[in-house]
Amino acid sequence: MFKFNNLGQSFKGEYTLPEIGTAVEKIYGITLREMRTKDEDVGSGREVVSLIAKDYVYEGQDIAGYLWRDPSQLRLLIFIDNLF
Repeated sequence: MFKFNNLGQSFKGEYTLPEIGTAVEKIYGITLREMRTKDEDVGSGREVVSLIAKDYVYEGQDIAGYLWRDPSQLRLLIFIDNLF
């Protein structure tokens, strides 16, 4: 069951970034090690981790640190997702 704050957002810390990363690994078959590389073929894994973590109210800088990415790269992904 999901827990939400008064803004309709889920609580930070309900799932840790490593738990989110592990779930993406299992579902998409992309390891965290692969997501941390510069390989564009695994960009979708980074996108999924970023978007899920953002839904759990993690800051872009925290997500970027977990994925070893520049925060500006993740901000662009999240911005594009919010357009649709």
